[in-house]
Amino acid sequence: MRRLNNKGFTLVEIMVSIVILAIIALFMLPLSLYAVKFSKWNTIKFNAMNLAYSQVEWVKSLDYAKDLEIEGKKTGFKYKESGVEKDYIGIIKEDLYLNKNGTNPIEMDGINYYLQTSIYPREAISITGEKVYNAMKQVDVTIIVKDPITKENKEFSVIGTLVSHEGERPAHNPIPLEVTVSIGEDPDNLAKNVNVEIYKVQGNNKNKVDWRRTDDEGKAYFTDIGTGKYVAFAADWSGKDMIPEPTSVTGNYDNMKWEFYSSEFDIPVVSNDVIKQYIKVDYSGYIKIPKGNKYPLNAKVELKPIDNDKIPQLTISLGKLTENNETKLWRHCGYEYTIKSQSSSEQYYFVDENDEDWNGYLIIDSNKTTTKELELVFGLKDEGIFEEEGGKIKTVTIEFSSDVINAGDLSFEINNDEIDRSRYSISKVEDRKFKIDFYDIESRVDAIASNVFTIKNPANIKNEFGMKLSKFKNHCQLKK
Repeated sequence: MRRLNNKGFTLVEIMVSIVILAIIALFMLPLSLYAVKFSKWNTIKFNAMNLAYSQVEWVKSLDYAKDLEIEGKKTGFKYKESGVEKDYIGIIKEDLYLNKNGTNPIEMDGINYYLQTSIYPREAISITGEKVYNAMKQVDVTIIVKDPITKENKEFSVIGTLVSHEGERPAHNPIPLEVTVSIGEDPDNLAKNVNVEIYKVQGNNKNKVDWRRTDDEGKAYFTDIGTGKYVAFAADWSGKDMIPEPTSVTGNYDNMKWEFYSSEFDIPVVSNDVIKQYIKVDYSGYIKIPKGNKYPLNAKVELKPIDNDKIPQLTISLGKLTENNETKLWRHCGYEYTIKSQSSSEQYYFVDENDEDWNGYLIIDSNKTTTKELELVFGLKDEGIFEEEGGKIKTVTIEFSSDVINAGDLSFEINNDEIDRSRYSISKVEDRKFKIDFYDIESRVDAIASNVFTIKNPANIKNEFGMKLSKFKNHCQLKK
């Protein structure tokens, strides 16, 4: 008779199997999570493409002459009403889907899709051989959405479509203005989606007459702004933290600001070619002062650009750099700086993370805003005074750039000889000036041709704002 083998798994075998399965699961889990995220991202891209295509098809259905332009902009066509010639004005809202309210953003499955529609004139050659700068219009739709993996905003699904007017165009042939916008100091690095505004100059006034976003070649064309004197201005850069290249200053301390208008140019009555203007923009640069410190907020900060003599000096208060970090700086030049108290001649300095004097330069990252973290400090004046007796230094008078509250705590050396605290006394002779008296001939050091006084513990010496004495300004030359 055959016997059945009813022997089962041992406990050890079961535990080993569970451990093996757990290890396999640990390896598979990241892949599974990535697969889920990747699948979701594909769905997001699919939704974005559909939204973009739908927006383009809607735009193509609009009347070329009356509607096909961003809301409030001239289409380039005219009509008469009660005998008065008027401009057709576009109706497309650049941040809405099909001009529907509540579609900025469009929410689908918990994901926000932000939309931007841009219209650019495109030139064409007529049958007579002339260039017509408003013969066609390019429609771009950009969808902006947050990547669920990197959590960064991404722009994609940009669709370029050319729309013409069945060969027709306005009867007038306006002189075209071409404004090219580049990034930083690189003329070949062109900026798309910069909002360029055109202002007509009338005496001391500037009145905005038109605006347009730059295309994928960094250009914006204006074909119907009339004759006269104008300036161009970069107003924004598709939501990026932008600064145009400063061209002039306006106002007085503490309301001084940079201006960013281009130089004036003329639109004449007759011209044989397109009129060209150039503007530079960049991501903003900032100076950041640590929070929690006390500062003389009314101290005057002079920022004098070096390496670029076209950018004017900016004079502001220290508070402009500490309150909401509101002052944008052009990063493509260095700055000579001075910081002085408004109420006295006190002098302050910026130091970097190594407690070295700030060299005046900002980090340039071509893809984002940058911030230079600095600390405010004070120092010794460059020169001190000494009295000599019998070839020895009898007294030393030093001056700080700010009023010190604990000068008696300093330790120092003269000509590399460290002086014991029991050998001298310190007294304040006037604001920021202190006199050191050596007790007797044995406590004094030799006077030489070049005498240098150096504070050994600068970080321990404070002023009324709690600033420290900087190590790069902890010494001075002693003169008789």
